[in-house]
Amino acid sequence: MDPCLVKFASFFIFICTSLYFISGTLQSTNNIIEEIADYTEDLPPAENVLLATGYRTGSSFFAELFNQNDDVLYLFEPEHNLNFLNPHIQEEWANFVLDLFQCNYTNPKLLQPNKSRIMSTDRSKMLSSHNFCGGDNCSHFNRSKAEALCKSKKRVIKTIKIGRIDILLKEAERRKVDLRVLLYFRDARPVYLSRKKADELGEPTYYLNIARYCSLKLDQFNFYAENQSHHSRLKSVKFEEVAEDPEIEANIIYEYLKWDVPANLHSWIEKNTQTTSGGTFGTSRNSIEKISEWRENIEEEEKFLVDTICKDYLNALNYT
Repeated sequence: MDPCLVKFASFFIFICTSLYFISGTLQSTNNIIEEIADYTEDLPPAENVLLATGYRTGSSFFAELFNQNDDVLYLFEPEHNLNFLNPHIQEEWANFVLDLFQCNYTNPKLLQPNKSRIMSTDRSKMLSSHNFCGGDNCSHFNRSKAEALCKSKKRVIKTIKIGRIDILLKEAERRKVDLRVLLYFRDARPVYLSRKKADELGEPTYYLNIARYCSLKLDQFNFYAENQSHHSRLKSVKFEEVAEDPEIEANIIYEYLKWDVPANLHSWIEKNTQTTSGGTFGTSRNSIEKISEWRENIEEEEKFLVDTICKDYLNALNYT
């Protein structure tokens, strides 16, 4: 590709995406931050943990560090088929997630035909060992049984919807939900390649898509960096650190949550980080190879464009 054309394209995409995000800018978080209590006190062991990840970021493997724990009820992307991207309904997204943490399965959205995806028993070790659904598309849902199991376990939810953490914390405090949030980040270059490989978007859309990822995740990181008083409830986690030594990172995270590491986790990590299997959406990966594999697969012009579009995000997270 001609270098001048690449530079023009990157400038055009940068201007377009900047205008797009400016036009949809969310309201200032300053007032909301002031309303959130100072969480510097020593907290008890976590009861509710949100994994705030992103699409095609290696988050399914990360979530397995919790799904393999028999003391945990893990929900896989429960809002996957629900439209919570509109900034004007961030409170609705926050309340939907908090309903699940409080084992309240009466939300009308759970009664939609796609509720089988919301419960996603095939991705949850604990859910798959219990039967809550009957009939086609889970037309008969045993809510009381599901809620009873939920209340007996620690609760972990993975989301790939990049929501407003400040709004979520405010709502959690208002509803008296003891919530911890693990903010999960990954280098934008391999995320771009992974989304392109999954081939679920049109070619021109991938750059806008990765621009949105970088912008929203940068907002989350900035919120974390600027609010150290909330670090007892917020923790930053990078894919690369988990992939380099998943056992050490799992120990660090479990210590942060004040949980005991389950006895089976070591063997699961050993088994699922040495080879790659399970296809595009699998959870078994040669984790060390995945850290730098993208450098051999990305085209020069692709790297230039993603570097340009995601410059602020890459710099903030120290991705070179």
